[in-house]
Amino acid sequence: MKIEATLPVNMMLLDKQTLRKQLRTNLFGEEKLIGVSIAVRFIFTSTAIAAAQNAEIIGDDKGTKGQTELSIEVDLTEEDEKRIYKDHTLRDELFVEIVNDLIDVYRLKGNREWVERITLDHVPIFNTSFKHTKMQILAANPRIVSLHPKERQEFLEKLKKSYEESQALPVFIEYWLLAKKYINSARYDLGIIFVNITLESFIFLLLRLVHGDEEFKKLTSGVLCDTCGQMQFIPLCELVSGINKKVGVDDKKAQELIRLARKPNKSNLRNDITHGKVLFIDRSHQHKDDVHLAFKSMDEFCGLYIRALPDLQRYL
Repeated sequence: MKIEATLPVNMMLLDKQTLRKQLRTNLFGEEKLIGVSIAVRFIFTSTAIAAAQNAEIIGDDKGTKGQTELSIEVDLTEEDEKRIYKDHTLRDELFVEIVNDLIDVYRLKGNREWVERITLDHVPIFNTSFKHTKMQILAANPRIVSLHPKERQEFLEKLKKSYEESQALPVFIEYWLLAKKYINSARYDLGIIFVNITLESFIFLLLRLVHGDEEFKKLTSGVLCDTCGQMQFIPLCELVSGINKKVGVDDKKAQELIRLARKPNKSNLRNDITHGKVLFIDRSHQHKDDVHLAFKSMDEFCGLYIRALPDLQRYL
């Protein structure tokens, strides 16, 4: 299988290089090693800069000065290729994984932190040709969102109100967006981390809204243990139970969603990352389904309180 695409990513230093490796991936629920060969060509989009030889635009994180063309050869068995041909989602996920595997090495080993991983939305068109079926697919991925005039007006009024009133923006929304971004770019280790940061940030916002500033300080400051002298904090689940008693949210449902966000399908990925047990980036793809479940559970948890607490609406 061969995939050709142009990325809005500046990887000038790989121009005219061909890179090969055995990529360890989770294909059809089974871990496999597949051969990958990537031919790279860099295209300057600015004629003035193109005159410079062996030049790189530092910090070009949006690919505004140049783009990277990739021609990817993937060594698949006839059976695997036919399955991918029938299921475009599998092809898309494999393409994103291969590209981001290259980007990770390029940005980390080259200290080029501005080169970010991609999602499928970054690649408007890519061409796939299949060795065993002798077929070609030209895929276009424009994500077009159309709002009804009334919905658009409501959105604009809410946005203008937040902007003009200098209203404080809750940090949990930023973490929610980061969790979504990393999951969509198949960086599941960072995805699960930001899912849980979002969850805890949201819970502490709830604490402040429900209990008020003074009680919030008491609940979150902790107390010194007389026995060990260590600072003791109220467990998160107890804090949530206290909120639920005041706002009438089903405590059993809320606690289950917390459990699924923190340990989806009993996965320990979050704890393994924060305690240093995950040592390499490329093992996190095995947790794709768990991380998607964690995000869904966190999102549903937030929805319970957004519906129950009118005061939350002014932050959204």
